Amino acid sequence: MNPKNIKTILLTLTIILIIVNIFDYFQFSSDVITINGKTFHIQIADNNYLRRKGLSNVRNYPYDGMLFVFKQNNIYIFQSMEMQFPLVICSLKKVASKEFLLNECFDFPIKRLISVKGKYIIEIPKNKFSF
Repeated sequence: MNPKNIKTILLTLTIILIIVNIFDYFQFSSDVITINGKTFHIQIADNNYLRRKGLSNVRNYPYDGMLFVFKQNNIYIFQSMEMQFPLVICSLKKVASKEFLLNECFDFPIKRLISVKGKYIIEIPKNKFSF
């Protein structure tokens, strides 16, 4: 194989890897966690794009909640202007890899702003919230 073909193959593979990484950046991952011993099937918003998108304009949400993961424990502002259903929003304390404890929770009606302090914050559809 000549060097020109090798360069072409490497360039093609690099472009494919970049496209795959970009695609992953815009996709929510999902997981199963426990909060106060209760199992939740969640989506994870762990980058700026996904945190901004959140649950806006979602009509039928098959998961139990969306976990927002931040780099720092800080105060973050959430808005529900384009929500299709009311939420409960909770800050969580991480106690193990996939285990959390409720810190504090707030009703989060449609078309509101709320500030919540935490590194791990979950939005749960109000009809799925029971603790």
